[in-house]
Amino acid sequence: MPTPRIPAFSARAAARLRTERARLVASLEQELRAQRRLSDRRRRSAWPTPGRLGSWQEKATARLTVQLGWPLVGGTPARMKPRWEKLGRDALGEIRLVRFGVTGRYAAFALLFLPRSGKPAPLVLAQHGGLGLVEVISGLGRPSTNYRDLVARFRRRGCAVLVPQLPMWGESDRPAYFQEKLDPRLRLLGGSCPALQVLAMRRALDAALALPELRRAPVGLAGLSYGACFGLYAAALDRRIRAVLASGFFNDRHTYPAPPALPAGPAGSLLDAELGALVCPRPLWLEVADRDELFTPPGARREAAGLRRLYRGVGQGARFRFMVFSGHHEFNPGPAGIEFLVRALQKSTGSPAAAR
Repeated sequence: MPTPRIPAFSARAAARLRTERARLVASLEQELRAQRRLSDRRRRSAWPTPGRLGSWQEKATARLTVQLGWPLVGGTPARMKPRWEKLGRDALGEIRLVRFGVTGRYAAFALLFLPRSGKPAPLVLAQHGGLGLVEVISGLGRPSTNYRDLVARFRRRGCAVLVPQLPMWGESDRPAYFQEKLDPRLRLLGGSCPALQVLAMRRALDAALALPELRRAPVGLAGLSYGACFGLYAAALDRRIRAVLASGFFNDRHTYPAPPALPAGPAGSLLDAELGALVCPRPLWLEVADRDELFTPPGARREAAGLRRLYRGVGQGARFRFMVFSGHHEFNPGPAGIEFLVRALQKSTGSPAAAR
């Protein structure tokens, strides 16, 4: 069979097509910038005022839940009830493993570290980030790397610590499981990674708070990277979480539009700062590193400014902190954020509030 002739194509025509592609990109970027300006104006107009924060939160919570989608919306009751197993003890206390149902057939697991004293203690939900494993964030047989001994630091302050495993460890373990590949599958089902991960965190918390030792424990949350992302979603939707430490994620989402961090529906006016507004006036510590390889501080500063004004407007300025610390993509090795969270939980009294 003869080889088809390739039509003659002049250098001038090829250059013209390259020019048209450059025009295409320039016009598309121009339109995206214009739409971003419209989005920013909508966000500013919808931003809550201190006097109407409660009513705004009620409506925003309902809207966010719908946007996150399955399985927060339309999930089925979990088939598995929590099953506890004692893994051992160390110098700081007891280590347990719990398997629990999330939705339908999906079951996950978490580690729980109980303090040695046996006395009532605050409970901190410590959430690993992308490519994370519960044994790494906990420092069990492996260096805690960028988690900076997070779990041990809370344990040394007398806290119980709950560490859920979320399905996003990539090739860190076998079988390999990639959140980036999970995300489009969830969107085809009308769901999202935040919905799935938040529900798993909520079910882990349900299991822990059903234990006699923790039934009345005040709950805090500390997360790094994607752990901070899903932690903010969890705290925004669950009033049982009384204080939050979010490290290495909070930022301008238009600058860093990571798909697994976004709802299935149109995010519109519910981005990182709005998640913080849903936490307000509960204590909230946000931190980013000045040399973070993944996120730069300027966008985080801009988003945090509105939150600072909101906390001050409701008379709770001391409950909000934003810090840029010297470091990389890691938990702040300094003590300030952890002490902020522990103090907030120690001041907390009464039984945990019901989940929203």
